[in-house]
Amino acid sequence: MHFKYSYAFFIGVVLLFADSIGNALAADDMVSILAGKNTKDLRVLIRNIDGGEVLWAKNYTLDTQASIQPGPHQVSVMCEFRHSWGNELLPGNVSLQVEANKTYVLSGIASTDGKTCVVAASQSGPSEHANPTSSKKSEHVTEIDIDVRPYYEAARAPGEHPTVAVGAKFNDLLSSNKQEDIVAVRDLISAEPQLITPMTLMVLSIRLYDVGLRDEAVFWYYVAKDRYITLSDVVEVRSPALAQVEDAVSSFFAFVGPVINSYAFCDISKQQGAQDKAIDWVEKNPYQAVFLDQLTAKPGDRRDNLKASVAVIRGNNKKAREYISNPKNLQQFNKDRSDNNVPAQYCWK
Repeated sequence: MHFKYSYAFFIGVVLLFADSIGNALAADDMVSILAGKNTKDLRVLIRNIDGGEVLWAKNYTLDTQASIQPGPHQVSVMCEFRHSWGNELLPGNVSLQVEANKTYVLSGIASTDGKTCVVAASQSGPSEHANPTSSKKSEHVTEIDIDVRPYYEAARAPGEHPTVAVGAKFNDLLSSNKQEDIVAVRDLISAEPQLITPMTLMVLSIRLYDVGLRDEAVFWYYVAKDRYITLSDVVEVRSPALAQVEDAVSSFFAFVGPVINSYAFCDISKQQGAQDKAIDWVEKNPYQAVFLDQLTAKPGDRRDNLKASVAVIRGNNKKAREYISNPKNLQQFNKDRSDNNVPAQYCWK
């Protein structure tokens, strides 16, 4: 199965960061906040916590916000995807280790089989998401501040280093704040790409963005995304051996993608070029993990499935390009970006 986004959702992913979360729900310093994404294409509605009662709001509707106590919790949500043909509700769950006085922003994407919502949570301080009309919306987004454990935790303060755990060969270099160290990882991966995981590629993209190499970040994000899609089309990513991989990559998609695409679409021609180049790279450098006997293959020949996967990626890319080339769609797309202040945040030189 492939990632089956509607075109409206594809465009919505670009704008996922432009959430309207509202004010904190509780004054108690120990209480934390769950804040579901609420955009024109996606709402994450909080259903219950730890299997408790349904958290009905007014008129027996679900809300995008809830308070939550510190500690381990299982949160059940409904993701409402708003397509051009109507709305689609998919159930999802996420496990959280909640810390006091934090905001947990919940986002989601449709699972590869389209039956559930893969939910990811990012943690921030209590005020970071509290006021969507604050001056933060006009500030340049110079770093990608996310946690996708155990693979990546952003630095907690300016000048500090992120925590990286993608492999001993790369961890120290990728946790560096020196541009030359991040470029060194890029070169190492380019030299021997056969078994580089999608998680490593995602972290490389984040760090390239952080050190100012944003065009490189776009390319490697698309490489990571497309390499993972080929993996999911050849082997069973929901098998126990890959369960953590699927969860992690879905989280990277949900939180890195909006930042990368918000910058990438500052120049649509350049974005399309990066996407084409990434597909060519993935085809030229097939992920050798898909041929490992330890990973359960999907029906059919692995090489044939890999070839078919790349063809579908190219086809989807062509459809997305045709969509954005429609003057009406492009006008609306640019209006949405302008309304959400995307150019001011991402299109700076």
